[in-house]
Amino acid sequence: MSSASEEQKKLEDVLQRHPDFVKDTPLDSFFEDLQREFLSPLRQSDDRHFYKRIGCQDNNEFVTGCVERLTRLHTLAMEREQGESADRKLLPISLHDMKFFDELVNLLIVHGVYANLPQGFGVPLEQRQLAQFKDVEERFQVPREHIRSAKTLELACRGLYTILTQSRAADTVRDILLKGAGYIDALMGFVALRQDLPQRREEFGTLLGKLEGIQDTYRLFSIYSLLLQSTSAREYLEWPLQQLSTLPVRRDDGVESLVDFVVGMRDEEQVSIEKFDRVSQILLAKPRSLSNVEYFHRLFEQVYTCLADVNRPILVSCLNHVVVGFYFKNKRIVHDFLFQRVAHVLFNPDSEAFGEKQLNDCFNVLISLSKSSSTELINALVQKNGAQNFYFHLWVYGLYLRKNQTIQPMESDTKYYTVVFSLLNTFLKLTGDFEALGNLVPHIVNFDHETWGYAINLETHLPYVVKKSGDGSAVADLKLQNDGETGLSKLQQLFLSMDFAVDSFLELLNFLGEEEVRKNIFFQVLRRWVETTSKAEADHQMAIEEDNVSHNLLALVDLKLLEKMHTQFKDDIISRPHDILRLVADLLVFSHSQDDEHSADDSDDEDSDDEEPAAESSQARPFSILLDLLSATLASAPQAELIREQPTLQLLAERLQAYPADTSCQALELRIRDVLARRTPVPAADAATATDDRAFTRALANVNDALPSLRAHGLYELRRLVERASPSVDLTRVLDLHFLLLRDPEPFVYLNAIKGLSALCLAATATALPAVLTRYHDPQGRMHLDHALRLAEALAAFIPAQNELLQGPHAAALVETCLSKVRARATDARLRMSALSLLGLCVRTNPLGVTALLPDILDCAIGVLQLEPVVGSDDRTPLVRRAAAHLIHDLLCASGADLPSPNDLRRLADVVRHATTNEKDYLTSELLVDVQQLLESH
Repeated sequence: MSSASEEQKKLEDVLQRHPDFVKDTPLDSFFEDLQREFLSPLRQSDDRHFYKRIGCQDNNEFVTGCVERLTRLHTLAMEREQGESADRKLLPISLHDMKFFDELVNLLIVHGVYANLPQGFGVPLEQRQLAQFKDVEERFQVPREHIRSAKTLELACRGLYTILTQSRAADTVRDILLKGAGYIDALMGFVALRQDLPQRREEFGTLLGKLEGIQDTYRLFSIYSLLLQSTSAREYLEWPLQQLSTLPVRRDDGVESLVDFVVGMRDEEQVSIEKFDRVSQILLAKPRSLSNVEYFHRLFEQVYTCLADVNRPILVSCLNHVVVGFYFKNKRIVHDFLFQRVAHVLFNPDSEAFGEKQLNDCFNVLISLSKSSSTELINALVQKNGAQNFYFHLWVYGLYLRKNQTIQPMESDTKYYTVVFSLLNTFLKLTGDFEALGNLVPHIVNFDHETWGYAINLETHLPYVVKKSGDGSAVADLKLQNDGETGLSKLQQLFLSMDFAVDSFLELLNFLGEEEVRKNIFFQVLRRWVETTSKAEADHQMAIEEDNVSHNLLALVDLKLLEKMHTQFKDDIISRPHDILRLVADLLVFSHSQDDEHSADDSDDEDSDDEEPAAESSQARPFSILLDLLSATLASAPQAELIREQPTLQLLAERLQAYPADTSCQALELRIRDVLARRTPVPAADAATATDDRAFTRALANVNDALPSLRAHGLYELRRLVERASPSVDLTRVLDLHFLLLRDPEPFVYLNAIKGLSALCLAATATALPAVLTRYHDPQGRMHLDHALRLAEALAAFIPAQNELLQGPHAAALVETCLSKVRARATDARLRMSALSLLGLCVRTNPLGVTALLPDILDCAIGVLQLEPVVGSDDRTPLVRRAAAHLIHDLLCASGADLPSPNDLRRLADVVRHATTNEKDYLTSELLVDVQQLLESH
């Protein structure tokens, strides 16, 4: 006997034992009378009619007695609970008496509700008694001669309804009926009465509405779904269908509860893309009773709230899947009902004030949306109000937090501004719009917006949005001409803000980690600074007017940024000689032309001796950086690359000749002439291969990123390279990375890894499928169960996608691997069940492709039914027997496949008949009954 059976027997002994002492309270006396006068006579077997054993003439009188006793019990229990002091609240019903309470409720349900429900409606009683569905005691069986009565059904349902709708805070009897047996029975009864008595439909509809209102949303999903699956009389499903279709938007937690129910989060079931698809299918189907605007408004209000809960990654991943479904169905829906709400807070076009929660929710939703599997949707989000505007607002928020949020709102070493910078980094990489970052440079000193800004709550340390008034222009506020002392102080503060903003921007570039982007930004800023600075000096624009001050301040920001980027990222900047040589050549000619103008102008200013050093220093700034970059490039670049740049080097040598008095220019010219004199250019490398190499390197960097969105995006980039057969990609390494991220704790990442493995098996079947099967086989059992099940899910997506191509050695290897998993008795039951499910999927997808292996598959399924122990539904073993029954059903139904031989059919019929007789699991038994019917038809 198993330890579980021994524990159950001990529990039954405890429950059957009579208490040593019975209190003389009204409730205890009630249970004594209930046991002696009602329950005990019903347990006795004699020739008398069941109802007459307690003096009842028919079903109605018996049900009336059950309702009266339950009502009396409820009253006594509430009186005891009200009499308990607040500091010692105990259950009013003892453990010994609880079995009598359960028996009374079950008698009412069986004889009051089930005995009077219409044929084909309701959850089968056997399905609710999974442990004892074949051994139903006499007192829980409806007499055969009983005739269904709507009057008695209403009597039973109203008895339960009266207790269930009590509104007292402490009501143990009500709570038991609400969470266990009783609630669903009252609901089923009123649904049947509503259909059978059309003249009272409105009355019963009101009762059903009140009954639904007291139940939590998750359980309602469970009840309605169970009712729909179990009912064959479809005319009774009008009300449940209508309620189920609108439940996600009628309840504030409707969407969240739907995801919990379908995905199986509360039951800790394995998360799968198939379940996400089911949620998406449900929510994309708008109920007919609601208008488009009403439905989408209610739905996306909840979606927004759920996406703001970043601590529930499975919920966020599922709803992202739903949002993508809506986006490709109708982009306007997502734009108008989700993106618009984000934009309302992020861009704040009406300059409103928003509290801490509203602002925090907005950015949490952005974080959640950054984990979307659709880059097209992410691009649409960024472009909603313009990409430049989007990144600018993220930058201002992050910069403000970095400067002002000195105390973090949560106990964490991570500062919140880094979350905003990481978000900005994520969107830049996912969209690939790095030009927007370069366009952000002229605005990096913005700590606020013109008509609104941010503030920090001194108690919670959380930011919020405030309206502001007045001129927020830093330049106008300097007032240099009117008040020199104040203007100087503000100017010093502005310089400090510039330094802070530049350091923050460099930190953002470090977050980004993109060498090419840093180099391009440096070139862009350098070009702008050289041109604007040289032009300003040539025109002698020294008047301090507002426009000129703004111009000079932007030039100063560019200079500070150039100096710090040159210091920190010099190696990145000179990594590709072609770009930097071309830039220096362009800027040298511009600086040269401006230098000529300076020489002419300066000849008239010989008496300005004090200004000469400053002028020389100013003129040397752009020039010295250009020469420094050129020198570093000539020194570090491979000779082969320099030789390939002969035309650009020739141009540089000619332009350096324009500075005969500058020893640095002459030295650089000699070095360039030396390179040009060496040999002829070598052929350039294949541009496509070089592009793929960079893409491969970038994808690997993303896969190793700390942000889940970028890890998943890295997998996507690798798959794209594999699908176009890029020579830069090592397929084995790509597969290993997918296997690695299959163990990622983030659902968004490992679901993308599952999807990716399936895609790789389709794109490179000869290499990828054997690698996946080797991992899945795992004969030593070293792989974690969850990871093995995720591999099975990848195979489950691959099989139907192959369709008729599922044949030959690859199909044979797949089937053999699954058969070996099923035969390994020591393997977890869930993994063996998944292997049987994969076999069934192969049979359904292309039975002709696995014809030669069908006898082995059938033998495997028969072996499971013969050798697996028959246990109750509370054990995991029924999972394997259930999956075997499904597999046999698939084999018999497979179109195009040859049926088993007559001898095999007879053997199968004998095994199924024997298994059906002895099966203790209700769901498996139901499947075996269906298989028996199929065998009889054959």
